[in-house]
Amino acid sequence: MSNNACGDKSIVSRQFQLTMKRGPGGSGYNREFKTLDRTLKRMGRDDPGSTSSYKCADTNALLPQLMCHAKPVLKNVIFLREEDSMWPLKDPKNVKDTLNDLSPATRYTKALESIRKFERDQTAGVKGVSVELVHGKEKVVTLGKIRSELDEIRVRHDEFSNRIDVLTVEIAELPERIRSV
Repeated sequence: MSNNACGDKSIVSRQFQLTMKRGPGGSGYNREFKTLDRTLKRMGRDDPGSTSSYKCADTNALLPQLMCHAKPVLKNVIFLREEDSMWPLKDPKNVKDTLNDLSPATRYTKALESIRKFERDQTAGVKGVSVELVHGKEKVVTLGKIRSELDEIRVRHDEFSNRIDVLTVEIAELPERIRSV
């Protein structure tokens, strides 16, 4: 029986069957494990009790919620089997993994790592955009120079066109001047 954060009591009952059969040739035993029944009885402050039958997967998912503990805490601390009780003395990698499962700091660390990775990606993207911006500004400056040169060339072209028109008129008048002289 356990109380949750709201003060409601819960009783989880599981019935298992383990059958040992002689192996082939009469040597050794084969074990056969079956889950027979799972029931959950909730007793609230206002409710005298309600009993429900669940599948094993549902019970496994509900148990951490009912006890208000994370699944790794239930697995590695509360419902620890005797053969697994020596986990702190195992190789360092397994100990680290178990402690990481138990500690919510790993979620924080993983979130920090993902934030840092996102920041690196964004910084790289900003650097790329900055380079494109510099090239774009250079192209704008170059385009401005080309436009001013084009304007100067058009002005000179207009001046030359006017000069050509004046000279054409003068050339057309030249034969008359020559005759008058």
